Amino acid sequence: MKAFILKHSEALLISTLAVFAPIKAMIIVAALLIVLDFIVGIIAARKRGEEIKSSKMGTTVSKLLIAETAIIMCYLVQHYLLSDSFALVNIVAGIIGTKELYSLMESLNSISGGKMFTEILTKLSSIHTKKDE
Repeated sequence: MKAFILKHSEALLISTLAVFAPIKAMIIVAALLIVLDFIVGIIAARKRGEEIKSSKMGTTVSKLLIAETAIIMCYLVQHYLLSDSFALVNIVAGIIGTKELYSLMESLNSISGGKMFTEILTKLSSIHTKKDE
């Protein structure tokens, strides 16, 4: 049995990766946003003088695993049960990404002492207004 597994493990790995290839970018972006939020959150906590605890760091690992699992499971449901009739994985990945981006912007606001997120939205709306004129 062990020889069989070793012999076919490469094919199994490649097959599994091929199944999830369509959502590779979503998985990478979600993980990147969570890791960036973690790093920037540590910097913001240091600036605020807060104590950094390993228990809080553990929640980031849990959040990463839960987010990645949610994206993968939603893809499987969307593709194999719903026959791609509903963009479930896009909605879930979008919610995860938006939540992490918002958290990242809050941490950046804390570091910079300003309202970076508000300034970005203001600049984007002024660009949109100029295009309409």
